[in-house]
Amino acid sequence: MSATMTAIIERLSSDATFREQLQSNPDAALKGYDLTTEERAALMSGDAGRLEALGVDTRVSKLQDSWIEQPGSSTTEIAG
Repeated sequence: MSATMTAIIERLSSDATFREQLQSNPDAALKGYDLTTEERAALMSGDAGRLEALGVDTRVSKLQDSWIEQPGSSTTEIAG
């Protein structure tokens, strides 16, 4: 996993405002991060398989529900 992805994942796990911004305005949230097209797509999709393929730990990728609102979801929580 790239250093940029590591920084984003760490921030997502500890910064609720950043998680909310990623949901509401992903372009602004990710501005300034040097992501590959594949990394950006994986973050935006919230797809655990795509994130894992980039080296995101499976336990961390399960947090994806907290940063990408899934269809039918109305809450944003970190599973603990």
